[in-house]
Order: sequence, then C-alpha cells, then structure tokens
Amino acid sequence: MNRYKFEVIVLATDMFGYYWGRSFYEKYNKKIYTLGNFQSPYTKYSKLFKENRIVENLFDEDVFVDSIIQYANDIKAGDPEVEIILIPVNDHFVRYVIQNEIELSKHCLFNLPNEQLLEKLMLKENFYKTVSDHGLAIPKTIFHPAQKPFNETFTSFPCIVKPSTAIGWKELDFNEYEKVYHCNNEEELKDTLEAIRKTSYNEKLIIQEFIEGDDTNLWDIVTYSNTEGHVQFINMGQVLLQEPSENMVGNYTAVMSRYNKPFMEKIFNLLNDLGYSGFANFDMKLDPKDNQYKLFEVNLRTGRSSFSVEQMGESLARNIVDDLIYNKENKEVHYMNEPNLFSYVPKYVLEKHVLNSALKEEIKQLIKHKKMNNPLVYSKDRSLKRSGFLALRSAKYILKYQDGTWNRSKNSKEK
Repeated sequence: MNRYKFEVIVLATDMFGYYWGRSFYEKYNKKIYTLGNFQSPYTKYSKLFKENRIVENLFDEDVFVDSIIQYANDIKAGDPEVEIILIPVNDHFVRYVIQNEIELSKHCLFNLPNEQLLEKLMLKENFYKTVSDHGLAIPKTIFHPAQKPFNETFTSFPCIVKPSTAIGWKELDFNEYEKVYHCNNEEELKDTLEAIRKTSYNEKLIIQEFIEGDDTNLWDIVTYSNTEGHVQFINMGQVLLQEPSENMVGNYTAVMSRYNKPFMEKIFNLLNDLGYSGFANFDMKLDPKDNQYKLFEVNLRTGRSSFSVEQMGESLARNIVDDLIYNKENKEVHYMNEPNLFSYVPKYVLEKHVLNSALKEEIKQLIKHKKMNNPLVYSKDRSLKRSGFLALRSAKYILKYQDGTWNRSKNSKEK
C-alpha cells in the first residue's frame, strides 16, 4: 500500500495513544509504538500496538530526548531505511520536541509549529493578544504574576482563576489543587490568589470573567495544517458534557458536530496568517450576552475529542502520512459538515445529564441513525480484559456524573 516504509511513535500510552493507534490501524492496517511515563489499560489491553515503552522520568527533558533517540534507533535496527513519524500529544512533550527540533529531526519526522509560534500561542497572555489582533473575541481578562500580592481591582464576578501555562500547574505543592478556581466575590478571589502565591508556581495567573452557561455553551475546533502551512481541514463541535470532577474539568466527554462556515473561516485566516503547521485544538465558549464565541486557548496538538474527525470522514493518520511521507495535500480546505455524536460516556449519561430538550432530541436521532461513536470501542480490537476494562469504565462514569462537583456547583467550566 505504501510507497515508502514508515513506523510511528506516539508520545502517549493513555486514550490519546489509543485513538492514534486506532487511526493508523484503520487506515494502514499498521500497528504503532507508544512511549509514555506510565502503563495504561487503554494501550496495555489493546492489540493495536507493537510496543508500549515506559520511561518513568520521561518529563525530564534530557531523558525525554535520549529516550526518543534510543527508541528510534531500536526500531531502525530492524530496517535502517524506515522513516519514524513522531507524534506528541502532551503540552510538555510538544514543547520538548520543538525546543529540541534540530537533534530530534535527525531521527524522526514530525510536524509542529516553530518555537516563535509556541511562545505566541501556548502562553495565554500572548495567545489572547494574537487572536484579538486577528478579530477574534476573548473574555474580559487580566494577568497577575502568581508570586506577587494582588492589589488590582477586578469587578466581573463570578470569575475564574487559571494558569497562563499548564506546565508546572499540576505539580502545585498544596492540597487544594484544582485545575480551575471559581470565585464568587472579591474575598474568594484574594484568598485563592494568596493560597497559590504560597506554592511553587511562578508563572502568571489568568483572572477572567466567568461566561455563564452550562457545558453545551462550550465549543471545540480541531484543525490540521501541513508542513507548508496549508490548512487541510477544520472541524467544529458543540460540547455536550465534560468531565464532572474538579481536577478533570476541561476534558470533554461528549461533542456534537456543528458547521459554522463564517467562524471556521476566521480560524482558517488566523492559522494562515500565522503560517501555522501541525494539529491545533481550540477551546471556546459561546457568550449568551453578545452571542460571540470567546476563545480560551489553543492546544498545539490533537485534543481529547479530536478523534471525532475520523468519525466524519477525515483521518488523523492519513493527514500526517500524506504530509510527511508522500508530500501530498488537499488542494481545498475541508470544512467538515457531517453529522456525528462523539462520546466517551454511555447513552444513559447523555440522556440524564444533557438537559436541553432540543439537544436531547438531536442526541436521540443521532443514536437512532447510528451516528454516536466512542473511539475506545473498536470491533477489531476485542479481548476479555479490554471488554472488562471498558465495561467498568462505563459503569464508573454513571457514578462520576452523579457525584461530580464541578457541573453541580459551578454549572460550567472555563479552561
């Protein structure tokens, strides 16, 4: 099938690694390699992988680079002519690959934005300025150095507090860690900032107006731009549900495909003007006050729900292989407009926890016409252990949504 021989290393052993494994297996009947810092049942119980290599201290940058080079050399030992495609799906790993591009490109092929765009887009302060300069809306926001006392005035309550960069945030050394903090008044805001000031986090914090609305006001965009900076596809979706717990807020569990050509063209113009290359995943929320999409961030990689494009006629694997191996491209941008319900949760959770009656009817119709898809459920990848793992996972989601604290107490998320 292939004119050239290639192998794939995905830098994830969790569900990200799994859906990449599924993408390559569906498109090329090819099993891939993963590299991660922990063993995960998502890939451990799967038949789609040649090896899941674990390096516990992979978040050490030197160890990271050495591990990739060693892995690539081990693979090439069997065939020195094979090309190695490298796919990072973690913010730390994206940064490490970009910062070590010269060394890693001697061993692997990859498509990521350059270091200048990394700083312009990954740091929230720079991201907000960049998208605003391109005519896209953002929430009312101020930036505050985490280690300085807060003496400013902020009047838009309720508000949220979150990091300007996720790197270092999860490692906060205090018990009250949350991915995002929700503050109802000035006193809660000052208490939250003071608690964070006592930690090791040394970057800026984002203090931002809370845009009202439940999970269904959240929206998601997935794109791919080839190494020439040409956008290949843009996919847009309306979030139905996200993870219900405080420490997992911002991870979507159900997304319904949508089509808004004028707004998708704005995203195209942004990426085109920046000369962006690689996958991108935008998070935003529809503000009921002015009916504008307010952008929160962009991930310089695929996101948790990006496999939805596979279910709508695109292929993550084909896009990157056509680009890096065959030097082929779509001559026209694919603005995706196919009905699809992407979901990690069982039907019961959707039916019970999506409250909007119109959306409930759409969900019902999509299920009826077999347009509901879970990337983890794959007929060509079955085993007793995997089936048991997925059944337990679905059962746990029913309990998680019953007990979840974020959706119940905050009514939504800002990421």
